[in-house]
Amino acid sequence: MKRIHLSNLIESNDIFQDIFKKQSDRTAKTDNYYVYFAGITGINDMRIYCDFLANIKDKTSKYNSQYLLFKEKIPFSAVPDRVNDILALINDINFEEIQNSSLKIVDNEELNTRLKNALSVIYELAKKNNLLKTPSIEINFVVKMIVWIQDNLKDIVWKLEDNPKVFYFGKIKEHEALFLFLLLAVGFDVVYLNPAEDPFEKYTFKIPIQKFVYDIQNSNINATFDFFANQGKVVNKITSPTKIASEELKESFFTPESGIFKPFQFVKGNTLPLLINGTIEDLEVYFHQPAKVRPGFHIQNENTVVIPNFFFKINGVNLDRVKYFSLINDLRKSKNTLFAGTVNIAPISIEKSRILSLDSAIDKNKKIIKEELRLNPLYRIKNIRFELEEFILSKIEETINTPIFKFKLENNNILHFIASVIFMDSKVLSSLETFDFTQNIPKIVIYTSHLEDMNVESAFLFAFLNRVGFDIVIFNTAGGGSIENYIDDHYFNTIFLEEFVRNLPLKSESELKEPSIIKKIFNI
Repeated sequence: MKRIHLSNLIESNDIFQDIFKKQSDRTAKTDNYYVYFAGITGINDMRIYCDFLANIKDKTSKYNSQYLLFKEKIPFSAVPDRVNDILALINDINFEEIQNSSLKIVDNEELNTRLKNALSVIYELAKKNNLLKTPSIEINFVVKMIVWIQDNLKDIVWKLEDNPKVFYFGKIKEHEALFLFLLLAVGFDVVYLNPAEDPFEKYTFKIPIQKFVYDIQNSNINATFDFFANQGKVVNKITSPTKIASEELKESFFTPESGIFKPFQFVKGNTLPLLINGTIEDLEVYFHQPAKVRPGFHIQNENTVVIPNFFFKINGVNLDRVKYFSLINDLRKSKNTLFAGTVNIAPISIEKSRILSLDSAIDKNKKIIKEELRLNPLYRIKNIRFELEEFILSKIEETINTPIFKFKLENNNILHFIASVIFMDSKVLSSLETFDFTQNIPKIVIYTSHLEDMNVESAFLFAFLNRVGFDIVIFNTAGGGSIENYIDDHYFNTIFLEEFVRNLPLKSESELKEPSIIKKIFNI
């Protein structure tokens, strides 16, 4: 069995792949085990995270001679007879000299020696950090460690090429952290994962753990290991040198400073809308332009795309009808534009009972419980790509916490809002699917010439799409109220034209063309 020492800790560039590497792929040296000791807090890429946990689940179920997995705790089988046997075993042992004692924890002599050395190290750590205040606490601590060793290492097989690994997911306590250090000292790779917090931080006792700290989403706080693992796919892969070189080139070339972006570069990022406080002329100039060339566009905090977008309510019509209708027809032609003849883009009213069924999908802090939401029959967005689904759910929470509405969102309003978004029309969802944040912005153009009541579902959806970064332009020739009844006027622009006219049909481009001389002469 190879030796292990803290100097044999190595750092990883990609812990999600490196942890499964054989020793020969980690280093050219063969004298020692070279091990990873990593803590992963938060989630950077949900798909990669779920696939990683799916791989862990698969390997720990198939190869229990090489993998250990603990979820939230390390089970302790405190059978009285067994505890008494261990107490007899350690009765004459001086804990300060465990490494030199005759203590027999396991039958394998070499492993037993390593375990005694490791137990001595963590005993000293616990002692120095004032965790063993009385003799009885000391004894209980050593008994617990021996029980855990015997229960968890009995099936472990030590291979020259492939050292064993332990994964711990979720909340952790001091003794459990110390047991992970014991396994590290014996030669295990150790990976601690927690998507919501980092309690492990205070238990590392200055042992040099490599930290991978990512965004913590409140909606993941109560999520279990199996919740993530069951969403992932078991994929065995290795990144080629060519792929690594390509990624390094992209990182140096496709940068905010260069103004050049690869397709869907920020597919795992976020958006921040920046209202264009402008005029009709700004619509004519910028509406067809991609986000990256609009005034105010920039990248914030590396992965948030600040999108200058339109949210206009245009009341009335120009005296020059040709100019008015030409503008509308021009906007309709823009790429990825949805056009409607009503402000009710969510035409189906959602039954109250169905809205209330979402109550179990939000916690007391009004945060989404994803696994519950995905089970609801209203949830239409489950078959889209995973990054987009996560983006939509984060935008739902963001909109709830944005003062965009003219009224306070009570619990029932929040449920109604969530229902309106996850039940969105398939055409709106398709526009979201094609949205490359730095490029062409999805758009909604509305034309209506009568007074109509906007349903609250549509108001909710408009608010959500605004926070996503959509361009929204509503033309109402009659000047009737719609979004202004629900949405705070700080979040959209209202423009008034020369006169209000009801029941004015929209004219197409062909209808606006002047008739030819021959048609005028012969009245055809």
